[in-house]
Amino acid sequence: MVNIISWYKSRYINDSFLVENDREEIGVDIENLSKYYGNKMALKNLSVKFYRNMITAFLGRNGAGKSTTWSILTGLI
Repeated sequence: MVNIISWYKSRYINDSFLVENDREEIGVDIENLSKYYGNKMALKNLSVKFYRNMITAFLGRNGAGKSTTWSILTGLI
């Protein structure tokens, strides 16, 4: 089974929208975000940048913390 992220990076790594570009304006910058529910870790040191005027996909397996991350960002948690 092909890892979709590895395939995508190998195919588009030289395009400016995948390479971090200092000229682009950062809309959201998360560094070392962690979240625990009791003793269970939902997020561990998540760091990600979302750039303005760019479409970003937030992909992951079930239980990876996607919904938790968005709930924190939107103020639901």
